[in-house]
Amino acid sequence: KGDIEVDLYIDIKSTLIANPSVTRLILDSEGGLEDTALDVSDLIIDFELDTHAINCASSCTILFVSGNKRTLQRGRKLGFHRTYWEATDLEHYYGFFKDEYNNNIFDFTSWVYDDAQETIFKKMQFFIERGVEPLFIIKTLQTESEEMWYPRRKELLNANFITE
Repeated sequence: KGDIEVDLYIDIKSTLIANPSVTRLILDSEGGLEDTALDVSDLIIDFELDTHAINCASSCTILFVSGNKRTLQRGRKLGFHRTYWEATDLEHYYGFFKDEYNNNIFDFTSWVYDDAQETIFKKMQFFIERGVEPLFIIKTLQTESEEMWYPRRKELLNANFITE
């Protein structure tokens, strides 16, 4: 429950090691950091967990699709949108690392563009590895960053995003 932040990996890993009888992860999150979600997804796969979503949007969908059996609570939806950087995060990051970009905002902008593309490709590849229909994956990446796309249950089933 809550945002997907840096310490989530350690928290989930220690919980799973201490509780080997856990077989299902229940998700209630509006998302957070995509890199952290991809790291945590490796734990979900390694511990062969099922996932069940009560509320799951943005990078939470990466955690969700990591489950063996993937279920969505009736009356609820999964939300998707494309990858993005918050403007304040970009400003802070550039302020901290501008020397590495020779104080050139254009070099930094080029890096941001490459970073976003790399994240998108990593996410696409991961969804494909999890058996999700490629055309559905493209749809998940078309919604603008500030918006959210909530496909119907039937579309999620047909795309193999939820398994039942």
